[in-house]
Amino acid sequence: MKMIIFYILAFLFCLPIQAQQQRFFGVIQDADGYTNVRDTNGTVIDKLLDNHVFVDWDAQKNHKKWHSVEYGAETGITKTYPNGNTHIGEIHKSRICYLPDLPQLKKQPQSTDNYLVYANDTLTVEIGFRDFNLQRHSIVYDLDTGFVRSIDGCSDLIGIDNH
Repeated sequence: MKMIIFYILAFLFCLPIQAQQQRFFGVIQDADGYTNVRDTNGTVIDKLLDNHVFVDWDAQKNHKKWHSVEYGAETGITKTYPNGNTHIGEIHKSRICYLPDLPQLKKQPQSTDNYLVYANDTLTVEIGFRDFNLQRHSIVYDLDTGFVRSIDGCSDLIGIDNH
């Protein structure tokens, strides 16, 4: 259980998460117990089992029937760090249940903009947000533009504002 929470937290710290962006995380909810992942041509390329956690990059695009998702294959936990073995494909939006919508996990009253808590009778997930400590990380800058190219070897960065 600790490893699952570790992977979730590791993933969360790689993304610029704000409280209003929580719907980006989803799980598979399908009567068959799994859903097929397809490429952009519609060919089945993988299968995700129920309750597999992933990022839905199209979560805010309600008009789309097929959503682009990123997921980890080794443990069923999504990861986006170097050698994290993430995969990208498309799944039908009807198979997605977003984490805040799961009935068994409820956002707790002690949650703030910097600290989120979701819990039920057997599980508590705490997510803390803090300022990025430059001294603890290896940062590579683009010499021409001055923008960040990678942090700790991860070049798939979102929301970097050069601070």
